[in-house]
Amino acid sequence: MVKLKLKVLALLGGILRRVFKDKIRTSAGIIYTGSELVSDLTVALLFFGKYEKEELLLCDKYLNKDIDIVELGTSIGVVASFIKKNGYGKRMLCVEANPMLIDSLRKTFDINSLQEIDLHHLAISDSNEPIYFSTRGSNELGEIVPYSDIKVSSKSLSLLLKENNIEQYQLVSDIEGAECSFINGDGLENCQLAIIELHKTEWNGVRYSVADLVEKLSSRGFKVLEQINNTYVFKRT
Repeated sequence: MVKLKLKVLALLGGILRRVFKDKIRTSAGIIYTGSELVSDLTVALLFFGKYEKEELLLCDKYLNKDIDIVELGTSIGVVASFIKKNGYGKRMLCVEANPMLIDSLRKTFDINSLQEIDLHHLAISDSNEPIYFSTRGSNELGEIVPYSDIKVSSKSLSLLLKENNIEQYQLVSDIEGAECSFINGDGLENCQLAIIELHKTEWNGVRYSVADLVEKLSSRGFKVLEQINNTYVFKRT
């Protein structure tokens, strides 16, 4: 039954993207879905308000309007557009590693007159060196890998913040396990609130469960305010 529902949604998504020419109206504004990495199913979920529903709920509930926001893993720009449309944050800095999404992101921001968003094409790591990246055929699944045909510049979160003169800030992150780079490293010292989708992963030869990462963040002065599936809201205590 579930598979049939997904097939029907994907069929509807294909129709919707043709009717609306890959400009899908959502609660976050108009999202451009012209990248080949955006599936018909994703288009349908966008149209019916199901895409990133939990993340949008948490952003709307917890983000502050007076503190800068850094988003890691901007993907197709749904969360970023929602944040700016609703007036959260002073400055907003967005980071996306996937080179096949950058043009689509710029189109989304242009369509919604969000030129004040500062978009950076790079990956977050702990090396400040170029990394290999895999799209995994989806706008949602891209990740750092040992080797691939795609090479992307990377920076640590702390260097990104320093170069952009960001002091106190709020963090929104979904980067498929690369959050280990700043959970174990630097960059969280001035973070006041973090909405992070945590992933079980292996980083620098060490395996981490989601519970391990929650414990590490707790040891760094954060408490959990709310959790929906593997997306957590942390507040600095």
